[in-house]
Amino acid sequence: MSPMIYYSTISTRHKDLLKEAEKERLIKIALAGQPNLTDRVQTKIGQMLIKTRGKLHLSKDSAAESYF
Repeated sequence: MSPMIYYSTISTRHKDLLKEAEKERLIKIALAGQPNLTDRVQTKIGQMLIKTRGKLHLSKDSAAESYF
């Protein structure tokens, strides 16, 4: 392989790697501060508890009701 072709190939690969690294960096920045799955589930449960004023209700068909 001639030195010029080798240099061109290496240069192109280097540029591609830099572009890929920049994309990865931008994705990390965009996702920073976004809630993960655990945070979203906890938020939904908290919203449900607020709506029901923290009370958990048993249905009338529940077998556990006979204990109360």
